[in-house]
Amino acid sequence: MAYRPHKNAVDDLVLLSDVSEKGIYKALEKHYSNEEIYVYIGDVLLAVNPYKMIKGLYSPATLAKYPGRFLFDNAPHVYATSNTVVRNMRSDRESQCVIISGESGAGKTETAKKVMEYVSAVSSNAAEVERTKSLILESNPLLEAFGNAKTVRNNNSSRFGKYFEIQFDHAGDPRGGKITNYLLEKSRIVGQSKDERNFHIFYQLIKGASAQMQKEFQLGGKPEEFAYLNKTGCYKVDNVNDQKEFADTQHAMQVVGMSAQEQTEVFRLVAAVLHIGNVAFKKDGNKVVAENRAVLKQVAAMVGSTDAKVEAALTHKTIKSVRETIQSPLEHTEDAVYSRDSLAKAIYARLFDHIVAVTNTSMKLEAETPFVIGVLDIYGFEIFDSNSFEQLCINFVNEKLQQIFIELTLKKEQDEYVAEGIKWQNINYYNNLPCCELVEKRGMLLSLLDEECLFPKGTDASFLDKIQGALASHPNFGKDAKQSKGFKGKGFVVKHFAGDVAYDVAGFLDKNKDQLLPDLVALAMESSNGLLKQLFQEDHERMQVSKKKPVTAGFHFKQQVQLLMDALKACVPHYIRCIKPNEQKRAGVIEKESLERQIKYLGLLENVKVRRAGYAFRLPYDRFLRRYKMLSSETWPMWTGDARAGCEILVKAMGIKGEEIGWGKSKVFVKSPETVFTLESKREEGLAVVVTMIQRCYRSFASRKWYLQLKTVMQGIFQGKKQRRKDTLNRTYHGDYLTWKINKGAQAIMASSGDKKIIFSDAVLKVNRKWKGQPRKVLLTDQHLYNVEDKTKKGGPPALKVKRVVPVASITGVSVSQLADPWIVIHIADYDYLYRLKRKTELCVALSEHFKGMGKTLNINFSNSIQFAIKGKKKMTVEFKSDAAADPSVFKAKGSTMTVGVPDGLDAMSAPRVTYVPMSERRGR
Repeated sequence: MAYRPHKNAVDDLVLLSDVSEKGIYKALEKHYSNEEIYVYIGDVLLAVNPYKMIKGLYSPATLAKYPGRFLFDNAPHVYATSNTVVRNMRSDRESQCVIISGESGAGKTETAKKVMEYVSAVSSNAAEVERTKSLILESNPLLEAFGNAKTVRNNNSSRFGKYFEIQFDHAGDPRGGKITNYLLEKSRIVGQSKDERNFHIFYQLIKGASAQMQKEFQLGGKPEEFAYLNKTGCYKVDNVNDQKEFADTQHAMQVVGMSAQEQTEVFRLVAAVLHIGNVAFKKDGNKVVAENRAVLKQVAAMVGSTDAKVEAALTHKTIKSVRETIQSPLEHTEDAVYSRDSLAKAIYARLFDHIVAVTNTSMKLEAETPFVIGVLDIYGFEIFDSNSFEQLCINFVNEKLQQIFIELTLKKEQDEYVAEGIKWQNINYYNNLPCCELVEKRGMLLSLLDEECLFPKGTDASFLDKIQGALASHPNFGKDAKQSKGFKGKGFVVKHFAGDVAYDVAGFLDKNKDQLLPDLVALAMESSNGLLKQLFQEDHERMQVSKKKPVTAGFHFKQQVQLLMDALKACVPHYIRCIKPNEQKRAGVIEKESLERQIKYLGLLENVKVRRAGYAFRLPYDRFLRRYKMLSSETWPMWTGDARAGCEILVKAMGIKGEEIGWGKSKVFVKSPETVFTLESKREEGLAVVVTMIQRCYRSFASRKWYLQLKTVMQGIFQGKKQRRKDTLNRTYHGDYLTWKINKGAQAIMASSGDKKIIFSDAVLKVNRKWKGQPRKVLLTDQHLYNVEDKTKKGGPPALKVKRVVPVASITGVSVSQLADPWIVIHIADYDYLYRLKRKTELCVALSEHFKGMGKTLNINFSNSIQFAIKGKKKMTVEFKSDAAADPSVFKAKGSTMTVGVPDGLDAMSAPRVTYVPMSERRGR
């Protein structure tokens, strides 16, 4: 089914007749069953993942409907929200942000890409802007290759958070960008759950690398051969070609400025991670050694070292004291595995940061730009069978996003009504601040985790004991995770806004410490691989300067999240809430339980109630007056009184009454979206009138100026060559004497031939080859000369019949007599026209000037005996003779000659009064 405007349910859930979670469910279900995935709650966009491509949904024709339109002019769409973002940034001169939230698999990443595609599409095509747009769009496949993976819920799940700031100049065009990345899921590098994959780039490299690269990196072409990839049995993704995706990744790397050599070094380290995973260990007496020397040599080749140094770094531990440095062998294979996995995770995580940094460098501007549009694409809320430290961090940031949504929409809305003195029905909403505090506040989860990491004998079990004692009374904490269905292991429960999640504490301390052993840093710094040394340079310098332990992963992430919240609050926010229709990623299927759960925890009902109980639109009095002042003759064009009084006059003029308007202390509030639509529609009409008035005045000025110029030019053409008639010498030139600029019939004639401008139009008498006079209309445009018969009946619609269309380029010249008569011959390539025309001089001059604009010269002949060709190429003659008693509009004809008697006119040297003075001759220049 092709995409079309919504007809199956309300586009804005605020307009629902059944205001309940059930009513919201039914509306979403009805839309979704008709392939309508977008719907609004006020200005918040809901997007339900279709799990397929919908014909026409993102076509150029669909995109073209949204620029310059208001949010509700077309069907709900991510393009409509994107258009609002761009328009507000340009008109209000304020930075904007788009906060895209939802569960894993709800479609956040694809939605973010569509926002950036729209911003790119509606920007100018200047070379530097085109370069920026290319960088913005190409950064997506690059970061997805290294930061996304297939999970059980999503075939292209972002395993990192991304806040993309597009930087705009004063003209509103993108000039640069900046990406901030958050918490890459490093644990995925060394292990994945059943039916999941590692990061896309590993499979892309194995399947897409050239034969030379395969040989150099010793890949073998099969992901099954690598331990970091073969534990889940999942190697392919439906409808994804890893070989093609690799080519796209290489192209993206080239676009962001990576040379072929730099790309090779990046892929060498990706291959190194794969080979590191194949290193196995065994006991050899009291020490641990590597099992397979061949694998060690492969790793050594990739990292630019020797197999002996690689083995030593993985199987030994260096302890530095004030007096000495002691390197001792590891006693347990588990310790060597931990060291191996730490190296793999460290290399890959730093490589990912490096790719982000290179991308940022390619988009970086020398100076700060005045405005940004930020697009937040961050991991969605996650509940798995086994939830660990990463899920706690991921769910924490989603709690913070939910909190900011509450603060900036629901709570802010209610608080504003109170502050403005507007009557308001209070709506109870879920406040998740206590849950946020449970994770981030001092003395709570992350703080206690950092504390336990400081103790040499701290373990996951001791951490669990500590939080079960300290947090037992917290309303969002459950100390016994075993009560959770399907939970295995030891852990605790957090009661999130999206549901209760049981966390297994196994690995919490190690993941939070995020330790990088000195031996591994030393291996990197002694390497001959320049990129590897660069990646670990900062770690090396830190270890040399400071003996303090680095900040924990949890503390660092908490800092990042706070900076993100600060950045979002510094912008005008726009919200897109992505919804997952089912857990199986199946197109066209609504899973009732899953959808109802998301409706509940996203607070959609509360959002609808707040919008219905409150006002859809509000502006300060001065801005409201400035925006809509053209809607009343009393306030347009200028209002000098009190702003509120002006607003009251406007509202009265529009016929808006009763509860539809709220008068606050500093703002005017409009209740229903329909009234806002009416105001905006009338404003557009008013602006069109104003613009038309300005254009009309300018065109009138330009036209008068042009015709004044024609009179000046006329003098140069006719003076000394032709007698003039007294009643026409000082006549004002107007050009369009038939006012065909507003004649629908004439405009249709012009449109059919692609004409854009009327140069001259007037009534004429055309003399045919039988010397019979025929009333006609002549129309000269920028491209054609038309001979038109007017068959319009009195009181009837325009009825114009085109008798002949002559391309201007086919006109070879004009001929006029030397006497004071109204006759003109227009010479044309095939056959000519003989016209009796009162304003023949103006037509002659207008045609001459138009030829000059075309880079040509019009041949103008002055003679009292003019030969011209009729249809069939036969030659005819018109003779002009002085006759004091004759009427020059009357002619006599015999055979092939026509005779016109002309009384004496003004002397040929007579000059008109010229009121136009060229700029170059004006005083003061």
